[in-house]
Amino acid sequence: MNESSFRAIPSVERMLQALGDVAPPRPIVLDVVRCDLSTVGSQHVILQANEVLARIRESLVVGNCR
Repeated sequence: MNESSFRAIPSVERMLQALGDVAPPRPIVLDVVRCDLSTVGSQHVILQANEVLARIRESLVVGNCR
């Protein structure tokens, strides 16, 4: 993955703002967001922000990072 591809990964702050108010405490949400964004970066696949957000929401429901 080249540098411009990594720039396509949404920021942690952008994902937190897009999530809005969620049930789990913020530290848990922050951990899940960071984990999922890290996973997206390591998979060498470019996803749209809404796809990343969907992954994060799913991870929050199941209680772990994918």
